[in-house]
Amino acid sequence: MKAFEFPATVTEDHQIQLPDNVVKAIPGNTSVRCLVLVDDSAETTFQQENIMWRKLTAEQFLSGYNEADAIYNNA
Repeated sequence: MKAFEFPATVTEDHQIQLPDNVVKAIPGNTSVRCLVLVDDSAETTFQQENIMWRKLTAEQFLSGYNEADAIYNNA
């Protein structure tokens, strides 16, 4: 079995665009076996950033709390 490794793009209509050199190297009407690896580092970074923003928001909100405000908790 011959293997090709290359970067590719998934189009808006969910089609994988193969580079021209790969398309030319594979004869038409040929069965292929595909393995798709997706870089999830961008998603992980987004999730980590979202967690950091939530933590910062909570910290900033609570930093404005004063014990003198406790009088309003009993109302």
